[in-house]
Amino acid sequence: MNAKAVWTLMKERLPAWRRAQDNGHQSSVLLPADEPSPPTKMRPATGIVDASLPDDQRWPAMMRAGTRHYESGEFRLAVDAFRAAAQLARGFGSDDPRLAVSLNDWAEACRACGDWAQALSLCQESLALRGRVLGPSHPHVGVSLHNLGTLFLETGRLAEAALAFERALTLLRGGLGCGHPDVAATLCGLAAVMKAEGHHPDAAEYVRQALAIRQEAFGWRHPEVAACLSALGDIHRELGEYDKARNLCEQALAMTRELLGHEHFAVAAILNNLALLNKTQGRLAEAELLYRQALAIEERTLGPQHPSLAATLNNLAVLCLSLRRLTDAESLLRRALSICRDKSPTNHPDVGLILANLAETCRLSNRLPEAESLCYQALSVAESALPPNHPHRAAILNNLGVILCARGQRKQSKVLLENAAAVLEQRPADDRLAHVVRRNLRA
Repeated sequence: MNAKAVWTLMKERLPAWRRAQDNGHQSSVLLPADEPSPPTKMRPATGIVDASLPDDQRWPAMMRAGTRHYESGEFRLAVDAFRAAAQLARGFGSDDPRLAVSLNDWAEACRACGDWAQALSLCQESLALRGRVLGPSHPHVGVSLHNLGTLFLETGRLAEAALAFERALTLLRGGLGCGHPDVAATLCGLAAVMKAEGHHPDAAEYVRQALAIRQEAFGWRHPEVAACLSALGDIHRELGEYDKARNLCEQALAMTRELLGHEHFAVAAILNNLALLNKTQGRLAEAELLYRQALAIEERTLGPQHPSLAATLNNLAVLCLSLRRLTDAESLLRRALSICRDKSPTNHPDVGLILANLAETCRLSNRLPEAESLCYQALSVAESALPPNHPHRAAILNNLGVILCARGQRKQSKVLLENAAAVLEQRPADDRLAHVVRRNLRA
């Protein structure tokens, strides 16, 4: 199978912990969101296929049209083409391998559109068919497992995503060799899971392995190489190595603009990383400009309701909160929450972090009962969707403790802050967040 037809969007996770500037004795924590890294762009095609052709000739034509639409970012047209191809393939018999290919690519196009429920159903059907027809160890089973892992990652099912990626990696390495580009894509998937769980050193190692494979396979100037450079740069930002982070992200941005153009949504993902770096370094005006550029590109290329916009809206809102532009922040967060609730499961981690940031907006606006309610909702999502020692949980526990303290419930506040500190004892790398919690306990 053409590798480009099965390569999927890798979500480059961007968790970070920045203390809000606070006029009181305690500080809350604002939660940046995540941004995906998109595929290669090609010239768009019309997708028109001669209806007079026999089905076995129409099928490859529809698949080629769907692939061209997908790679040019025209995901809705890709969905239509792959759906038509799958309908044709069903006429070839339930065990025909062309049906599995069609279902796989239809699922990926649905995922790119944010239709995760449909994508999951199609991906599971393709996986079952491939396992039955090709055998459980075939590399195409690995491809379907990789895509299933990506869907689990998108919907916040991190443990299931890790298992799917690990199984995919074993099959792809065994069937295609350790240096195949599909192996690199799966390594990026595992890196995304590690970043989502806060294990940045492990994520960095997976990204470095993927980068080496892609440079060997594609050369030093390729969109997939640029995606790895951007992801690695963001890890250096997490580690406080800001010069390395900036150098890698700027390399990635220049390469992507040269190869794909300034308006490709891959550019938006890297702009988001650079904006986050600028914000981390206190360069807020530059960060806001980059976030707004990224948002404008996403709105033009993906549409106003695509799930990718929620991450950028959230991150721009966090910046506005830091600047005490509360009305702007609340408007951005409510738009992000609306998109997430429309496209994501109710317990998706992104829903939790947006709720937490919205709660912080209400706290700063002195709407403490509303802030408390939102923060409890955020904590409920985090407890159902994240590992017990995830820093998101600690951040939300901290923020809820701050809110309860402001409402005079000091005993309950102390319990929450102690729980946050206990979470962070298992994660010594989260020094900034741990400092905030310790300071709040002393207040």
